[in-house]
Amino acid sequence: MKKKIVLVIISIVLLVLCLACLFAFLVWNYILPQFKEDKQDSDVMMVNDENEKNDKNSVSKDVNIKESAVKVELNSFSENNKEYAVIRGMDNNDEEIWSHTTGYHERTELEQISEIGMYENQYYYCEGGKAVSLSLADGSVLWENNEFGGASAHSAIDNNGTVYMCGYYGPSFFAVDKNGKTLGNIDSFGDEYYWPYEIEIIDDSTVAVTLEHGPDQALSENEGFVFYVDLSDYSFSPIGIDTVNIFSSMPSNFSFTSGAGAWSTELTLESDGSFTGYYHDSDMGDAGSEYPNGTVYICNFTGEFSTPEQVNDYTYSMRLENLQKEGTTGEEYYENGQRFIYSDPYGFDNASEFFIYTPDAPMSELPDGFKSWLTAFINPNEEETLSYYGIYNVGGEEGFVAFDHTPIDIENVPEEQTLDLNSIREQVVDHYTELWQPDGTYTCFENEDIDNGDQIIFTLRYAMSDEKAQELIENGGMVTANALVTTITVNKDTGEVYDNDGFADPWTIER
Repeated sequence: MKKKIVLVIISIVLLVLCLACLFAFLVWNYILPQFKEDKQDSDVMMVNDENEKNDKNSVSKDVNIKESAVKVELNSFSENNKEYAVIRGMDNNDEEIWSHTTGYHERTELEQISEIGMYENQYYYCEGGKAVSLSLADGSVLWENNEFGGASAHSAIDNNGTVYMCGYYGPSFFAVDKNGKTLGNIDSFGDEYYWPYEIEIIDDSTVAVTLEHGPDQALSENEGFVFYVDLSDYSFSPIGIDTVNIFSSMPSNFSFTSGAGAWSTELTLESDGSFTGYYHDSDMGDAGSEYPNGTVYICNFTGEFSTPEQVNDYTYSMRLENLQKEGTTGEEYYENGQRFIYSDPYGFDNASEFFIYTPDAPMSELPDGFKSWLTAFINPNEEETLSYYGIYNVGGEEGFVAFDHTPIDIENVPEEQTLDLNSIREQVVDHYTELWQPDGTYTCFENEDIDNGDQIIFTLRYAMSDEKAQELIENGGMVTANALVTTITVNKDTGEVYDNDGFADPWTIER
């Protein structure tokens, strides 16, 4: 019986041991691997979630800390005769934040793309006649204004972000606010004023525009004709003869002549009161064996007037400060079959006090000594006002008249002595073009012709070629259109032609 009980106990123990081994086997091979895998997956998910969370925070941080450009660079380029620019926004470390490429524009003598400046969150520039605003944050276009239409733009920005602009060929004034709205547009200040090259904010109510050219006078560097623009209504007014030297408002070319005989004195007046002049008087009948082509009296001279003082609404007074002439009076020389005799400058006899008369001067108020010299240009008895600028030598009773106006036609000239003006003008241009071979073109404008009866005076002007103009622009220069070269006198009786500055030998018009 005991033996049987022992066997049962041993069997139970063995069964328990077998079951324990089986359980251990199952746990080791099936339960533990699955647990480890699940735990690993859970850990990976936790790591990934944390990484994702960190990444999201990082992106958000980058967006939040990104700064707007604090500096902008505009670089212009040329490609296939096209002009374009790349605009780069830079941070404090001069690192590029964004870039913007403009459109491509045909190259001309004027700059198509130019910088205006920065205001708050905007960068302004001009492109192809339109004002453009870019965001300083990302370089995107905030607005475009197509109403400007100018090139080689000059600009200024006020405290409100309003941009004031002028284009070299117009408009003379343009205003656009920080939202791209046009506030004011002045195409021109007048037919006699053009080529604006500077714009300046004077105060909260006034902007000044400076132009290169006024009434028949191209000014040198650092000079100009200034207009004030009232920002309340965009009206404008010149800084004129009441506030600046009247020389700046006057034509540069004056003539003293009677219209009879082959003589005249030409005067070129500068804006500072200095002048150059040339007197000539031809006598073709006064000939000899050494000078079969006659005698010419000449005088080249220079001088300076004092600052004019206003006498009344139409008269200014000035004095002759100095006068110097070339050669000794009576001295002669021979050239090209002519005798040349140095003379005194006619028009400066007993010269001391001079009067300047403005175009609105009443004819009835002018002295007879001055009016007597107007008959080559107008009939003083039929005119209410002078209509020209005039300079009167009081001591010599001699009057100079601005000859950039077209005088009256002289009647009763014999038909056989009359030449077609267009034909003469063309011959003049062709002759000096062939003679001097300019890198550009010569022109004589019809409205500058002066017919003195037996003489015709043409004004020869020069416009440089596109290639020359572009070369000048690239070297930082400024193109001046239709610059004065000289005046050309044609004798209607003989057809003889000579330039009044003595640059070339006389020649004869073909009839």
